[in-house]
Amino acid sequence: NIIQVSCGRTHTAILDNLGRIWTFGNNSAGQLGYGDVPHRHIPTRISNFKGVIQISCGRDHTAILDNRGQVWTFGLNSNGKLGHGDLQSRWIPEMIPNFENVTQISCGGDHTVIIDEYGRIWTCGYNRFGQLGLNDNQDRLTPTMIPNFGGIVQVSCGLNFTVIIDHQSKVWSFGVNNLGQLGLGDVDLRL
Repeated sequence: NIIQVSCGRTHTAILDNLGRIWTFGNNSAGQLGYGDVPHRHIPTRISNFKGVIQISCGRDHTAILDNRGQVWTFGLNSNGKLGHGDLQSRWIPEMIPNFENVTQISCGGDHTVIIDEYGRIWTCGYNRFGQLGLNDNQDRLTPTMIPNFGGIVQVSCGLNFTVIIDHQSKVWSFGVNNLGQLGLGDVDLRL
């Protein structure tokens, strides 16, 4: 039984009710998590990996959240979107160190967002348009906490923007806004 699906630019990940991940599509950057780069035309299970509770695909990277609250990432690591402190791509899932008790993840085109058990939001990767919410446009190689934000309960990332919901049901958005995708009544960039 499939319980979740996530699509990147040209790859797909699905999660079954036993906490196993199946991926297929483009694998040119290792975003399918098999340790190689041949494409897969049918869903193929990432072996020896269980206990997954959430998946998210970016443009050419994938993030998974396990039942211990740990985040694993793989694929192309341009701009540090995998969160490991470097720009080295990973072809197999690798845990982001020093992160536990995570409750939700979301991948944008080239950035990754993490919500921890305290409702704090952490972001890494490409930030040209302020999609990391850190009031600047500098990329981050490791997850960096957005200051003065708490009680975040949900996140969803677009290509170069991020939208979050807090515990009071308030919606916050930041990043590129050229088509009004932040829902703020204008087309101004928000850092």
